[in-house]
Parts: sequence; structure tokens; C-alpha cells
Amino acid sequence: MNRFKLIGVACALSVLTAISFGQDPMAPAAGQDAGATLKRVVKTGDVYKFKLKADLEFSGQQVGFTSNISEKVTDASADGNYKVESTQSDSKINMNGQEQDIPEQGHSNTVTYNAAGEILEITGDSVEAGAYRMATLGVLKAPDAAVKTGDAWSYKIAANSKTGVVAANADYKILGDEKIDTKDTIKISVKVKETEGSDPASNEGTIWVDSKDYSIVKSDTQWTNAPIPGAPGPINGKVVLTRV
Repeated sequence: MNRFKLIGVACALSVLTAISFGQDPMAPAAGQDAGATLKRVVKTGDVYKFKLKADLEFSGQQVGFTSNISEKVTDASADGNYKVESTQSDSKINMNGQEQDIPEQGHSNTVTYNAAGEILEITGDSVEAGAYRMATLGVLKAPDAAVKTGDAWSYKIAANSKTGVVAANADYKILGDEKIDTKDTIKISVKVKETEGSDPASNEGTIWVDSKDYSIVKSDTQWTNAPIPGAPGPINGKVVLTRV
């Protein structure tokens, strides 16, 4: 894979940062015994910035990738749907011990979510085949009922031939409270795995959300057979997103 192919990889990875929870201000934190109903709380103009680090492997070759990502809520409607525009900068790849800059392309993607965090639409200059499938594997779906530490919930993802989404099962569990730098967070385990196809893709790891507004603070996940747009085939690797 050359560095120009990695531009598509970067755009695909960037959509994973736009997922966050909101909480009813009157509800206790999810780590407390009473539990909490997780509810989307976003407003137009909200901005979140992340550092992305990916260690990828394909055909026996190791590739490192880093980028700065900015997410902006461009529209939050009364029905709970909202749009997040993702842009990236200062992207670099490391192949065979040599680090190179990826030229800025001015690309941005916009993902439309419903109140539960499900993906409704992806648009943008760099949206390629497989973008919906990749983004759906990274979904953090809000539970339907109040949850507390130790509680788990599941989500069945339906196949969609129009967008390329493959049927999958998603499982989540609240592991407890944890401090990330200055932020109080709730630690959530996540496992999303496709249930169809010869080489089903999966995403498994941990996500930390802010205990005040349930926005993503950190994500550390392992991808298997990831259908990254721009790549010559499925890719395995570790992807870490850290809020800055």
C-alpha cells in the first residue's frame, strides 16, 4: 500500500471519532448504583478534537498511521438526529521505519446519526465503497433502558445491500468509573462482529466516555478484517483515539 492509498484509510478511520453519548441532566452517572438513562445531548457548534494512532498489518507488512482529527456538530435537530463533520490534519505514515507526511487533501466527511447513535447517512468527498460498513463496525449504540456498572446490552445490526453494511452483533458492558487525565469517565467494553461473509470483520476493545456528557474521551480497539476504503484488502490493527 503506498502513502496515497493511506489517504483513504485516514478518512475511513476518522469517522469512528464522531460517536458520543449524552445524559439526561437529572439522571445519576451510569457508574452509580441507581443507574442512568443514556440520552443524546448535542448542540450545533460542539467541537471535539482527537489524536488518532493506528498500528496496521496487511500481507505481513506493518504500517503506522497518525493524524489529528476535528469533529464538529453542524446540525442538531429537534427529533434527536444530528450531523457531525470530520476533518483531519497533520497525517503521517510510517512504513519500513520511514515516516512520511500525507499531503493535505481538504477532505471532510459528514455522518448523520439518530439519537441512539445509529448511522443514517455518510456524505463527503472521500466516501468510498465500504465506508458505511467500516463506520457501522465502530458504532456505540445507546442502551434502551437505564444502566449501571456491570450492566450489558446488545444491538443487532441489519444487513443493507444499498450501503454495503453486513449483518453484525454488537455487545456492550459498563466496566466502571475511571479517571482519564482530568476527566471522570465511564469505561465501556465493546465488541462488534459481523455474522455473514467469508471473512467477517470485527472491532473489539474499550471506550471511555465523559461521565458528565457521555462524549468520547478515549477509544482503544482491535480491528480484524477491517474493510478500510482505499486498502488493497482486509486489514488488521489496533486503533487508538484520544481526546485532546
